[in-house]
Amino acid sequence: VVEPAPSFPISVQAIQQATYMGFNLRLEQQWLMEGLRYVIRNEASKFGFRASIVSEGTLSAEDGLQPEHYELRLNKTLKHYADFDRDQGLLIHGKAGDRKVTPLVDDFQDMASLPFHVAVTYEGQARRQIKVTSGSSVYDITLELVASEQLELPGGRLETLHLKGRRVRLDGSMPPQEGYDIWLAPSLRNFRSE
Repeated sequence: VVEPAPSFPISVQAIQQATYMGFNLRLEQQWLMEGLRYVIRNEASKFGFRASIVSEGTLSAEDGLQPEHYELRLNKTLKHYADFDRDQGLLIHGKAGDRKVTPLVDDFQDMASLPFHVAVTYEGQARRQIKVTSGSSVYDITLELVASEQLELPGGRLETLHLKGRRVRLDGSMPPQEGYDIWLAPSLRNFRSE
């Protein structure tokens, strides 16, 4: 039995301004979907360096995004990867010469799939924890609903739910990145993140 595709767009391309570790970046993001398969591509460049992040997997109305492969490339060189082996219940990740294996749990995402997964699966929880990989490491993100906000956008006013996330590594340490902000727009199927 083939499950019908959730109500997600088949193709979206967005150009965003992002800040990472104090640097302003132009981020090009692409979402492609064919049947129940998705591909997310994020590309950014600054000072002659080009970073590319790709996440591929399947999507279900019940479980959200189910990543299968993730990779981070800098100037076309593979730096970090993650393969989600759901049959064996393992996440195989790391970089060439430094392979790591982590048990795979149901709600496990990669950095690129996380905001899309939250958009599809958010059901109004005040607090939610999701396991995430960057390829090089595995950590927990705790998302908390902080406010219902109205955003003034060029197209008009938009009612949103603002979630804030904190990242904690499995060893309990906090990485230098302060956190995540996700704005969900229920009237637009929650398809908005920053």
